[in-house]
Amino acid sequence: ALEEGGMDFSETSNVSMFDGDEMKCGKDVFGLKNCCKRTGPLLFLGCSEGENQLQVARNDNRCISLGSYCSKKALFGTCLKKKESYCCYKSEIAKLVAEAGVDQTNKDMGSAKSPDCSGFSVSEFQLLDLSQVDFSSVAASIVEDMGINDPDALQDQLSDRINQMTGGGG
Repeated sequence: ALEEGGMDFSETSNVSMFDGDEMKCGKDVFGLKNCCKRTGPLLFLGCSEGENQLQVARNDNRCISLGSYCSKKALFGTCLKKKESYCCYKSEIAKLVAEAGVDQTNKDMGSAKSPDCSGFSVSEFQLLDLSQVDFSSVAASIVEDMGINDPDALQDQLSDRINQMTGGGG
């Protein structure tokens, strides 16, 4: 989980953990082009590489939605194009930790128009109670892959192990 948290030690004074990437997709309000939809025959036609990467990340459950905003207006204020914004992470585990951390620290992720996908400082991360993170979706996947019989026990073990490794508040 720590590796997937994307710790950035490039500047030792500004170590960040579990930071995400700001990603956006666009859709025409009155047209056929919709690079934000997750399925369908026109999914990747005419969409940018970044929009296509966003859809892969969304399908892997690695993104947090920050909402949408009007990115292009007509002369009289009618919205012609909307953008949806997301913070996307390297893994589903990293997303779950970031999501829980935002809730526990009241961290502001910004707005759809101006996202803030920055991670947590070491001191912020130490305040997190990772035992409160719901790893059930990841645990279920691991359980299925490994043939484990008790997903709840695995989730408890994961939370305990992460807390031991990080000195987290659990």
